[in-house]
Amino acid sequence: MDGESLSNLLKNTLLTLGLKIENIRGQCYDGAASMRGSYSGVAKRIKDENKLALYVHCYAHVLNLCVVDVSGKVVPIRNMFGILNKIYTFIGASSKRHSIFERIQKESNLSNNTLKSLSDTRRGCRIEAIRSVINNFNSIVLTLENINETDSTHGPDANSISNNIQNFEFIFSATIVELQSLRSDDSFDKIWTETEQLASKESISPPTIPRIRTIPSRLGGGETLISRNVASYFKTNIYFPVLDIVIHDIETKFAENNLKILIALQNCLSTRNHRDEDILEVCNTYNINFDDLKAELKLFGKMCSSTNIDEHFEAHLTLYLEKDLIGSFDNIYLLYKIFLSIPMSSASSERSFSSLRRLKTFTRNTIGQERLSSLAILHIEKTFEINFDTIIDQFDADSTERGRRLQLS
Repeated sequence: MDGESLSNLLKNTLLTLGLKIENIRGQCYDGAASMRGSYSGVAKRIKDENKLALYVHCYAHVLNLCVVDVSGKVVPIRNMFGILNKIYTFIGASSKRHSIFERIQKESNLSNNTLKSLSDTRRGCRIEAIRSVINNFNSIVLTLENINETDSTHGPDANSISNNIQNFEFIFSATIVELQSLRSDDSFDKIWTETEQLASKESISPPTIPRIRTIPSRLGGGETLISRNVASYFKTNIYFPVLDIVIHDIETKFAENNLKILIALQNCLSTRNHRDEDILEVCNTYNINFDDLKAELKLFGKMCSSTNIDEHFEAHLTLYLEKDLIGSFDNIYLLYKIFLSIPMSSASSERSFSSLRRLKTFTRNTIGQERLSSLAILHIEKTFEINFDTIIDQFDADSTERGRRLQLS
């Protein structure tokens, strides 16, 4: 699983498919060292052979790293996610406890919303876990109270979890993560009001400020500075820190990717008044004549102005295709191909890995690589329309002795 072995496997696969390495214009991987390593990772090895193979750190993985950072750096948020995970494992680990939860759901006439687990590799699962708890909050509380009263072994754990979730800070932290928005007093006031309404509905005690700690006399004495206003305390100690970490992580982690050429490409293909700096950046990168590209962009920009289309990428691309300008503007066509070929995320490819747990089952423990790959293609590309008559005819024609088609009278 080292960078050299993975890059050799990748190159051999491309060659087997008849694809030339020198034609690569973009490569996208996750943040594993063997993939994005600056000295011996796959991205570096491919780029050594082809300077135009722009590396993009998968934006879905980068965003997930930002979410994970928020989950661990702000103490109330970290504790909230810890309680969420404990709720899932405590109720879901026992069929008996889970059946109590389902029974209470039915008695309360609530929809059958299941609890969700947490995962550091899927950012969406955190929102799903939060929503599942909020939607099932009353059922969860009643379930924990039932277990506390009837189960002498696990009753203390149920009571502890129940006390933790029936806390204003827990509800407020869950509401923040689900409703991340702008860092402003108005946004905070909106979330604060929603949290108070939810806490009132579930009969949760109003929020309080933690006990003020006294500074030892040897360090100067006196009390620590802490807000006397409850709402102000939650805003400065939970709400703003969450947004500050999100903003900082996005600015730093997303800056890792080389956006200069991507921005230059987008500006050339989505605006009418093109900057010479963007055109020069594109020409120097992809070895295109500056005057030719500038002339094409200027003429195409006039066509866009005459049709009064919106000044964005999709509108320009639609006009380019509708007018069938592929043969008229060769350089613009090349830019469209490059820009649309550079991948932004590898998440869709990684989702196909989930197919293996359904295909490589215990009953198929001796399956070979070729058959497994074929089954995986059928499963992953199941939305692709198949002409069964063509498949049957080919299967029949491949027979060496006699036809395989069963003749029915």
